[in-house]
Amino acid sequence: MDDAPHPLADRFSRIRAIALDRDGTINVDVKYPHRLEDLQIIDGFAEFMAWAAETKLPVSVITNQSGIARGYYDVEAAHRFNAAINASIAPLGLRIEHFEMCPHLPDAGCTCRKPATGMLENLSARYGIAPNEWVVFGDQYSDIECASRFGALSVGLGAKFAAPGLAPISPDLVIGALGDFPAIYRQAIANSSRI
Repeated sequence: MDDAPHPLADRFSRIRAIALDRDGTINVDVKYPHRLEDLQIIDGFAEFMAWAAETKLPVSVITNQSGIARGYYDVEAAHRFNAAINASIAPLGLRIEHFEMCPHLPDAGCTCRKPATGMLENLSARYGIAPNEWVVFGDQYSDIECASRFGALSVGLGAKFAAPGLAPISPDLVIGALGDFPAIYRQAIANSSRI
């Protein structure tokens, strides 16, 4: 095992809350998922949520849902889909604390659609947690840019972030899926405590 301090250990030690993108991060991103039969949870989500509960970090979701403005589904359908995500982990005693959704079109000029920071600002006010105490996970560049603008730690999910210099913006950390993060966090914190 590598005992060298993780370069993000100091940032990890400051984390007090988690914000997750939804589609492509928690569930498979079929086009505009909103029907309950669309819900396919990505492997590792339950393990990630168990780690968050063990670490006492509240988990919220920040999700762009322009399908609402496009007329593909309504707000109630989005709420039902979110509730189904929580129902998938409820038997384990786990839950996402809060869902923030932007229902607007990309060109609406709103302050909530990622990469704008409105949803994170709402969460920060809700929990009284400063920007640099959040970690944001997502599979899109807009998630990473949102975190960067806000001042949060960013974690990119998937191979698209793995080639430095090719992406328009680079996350602070790249992992394959949510389930990969707890082991990285635990090792980083353990190693930093030995210094």
